[in-house]
Amino acid sequence: MKPEEQGTIISNWKLTELYDIFANNEAYEKYINDLFAVSNEFTKRAVALSALHTEAFMQIRKKQEFDPADTMCQMYDGMSEEDQKRFCQDMLQKKEFFEESVRMIQAWFESAKEVQKGDVGGVEIG
Repeated sequence: MKPEEQGTIISNWKLTELYDIFANNEAYEKYINDLFAVSNEFTKRAVALSALHTEAFMQIRKKQEFDPADTMCQMYDGMSEEDQKRFCQDMLQKKEFFEESVRMIQAWFESAKEVQKGDVGGVEIG
């Protein structure tokens, strides 16, 4: 036997347990099959946990692409009804700011050059 196999046996079983395992061939086969089943289950758990970690990491990376409108909506949804009402009232008091913003956006669109689909910077893409 290899030294690492000997170490595994010494650290996991007592001599009396080994005797009981080897005393009956059917019991030995069942014990070995159970060990493989358990190891298979732990392997599945490890794979699933790794997949979860990868997915969580990908979601975190997506979240790092900051979207102010989405963030504001999430914050608004998390507010109490009273805070939502107060927020809306505060926003209505800033009417001039929003009107000016809309005018600026409209002017920007009106002055924008129309670009055909697939045309980037004057270069056709294919």
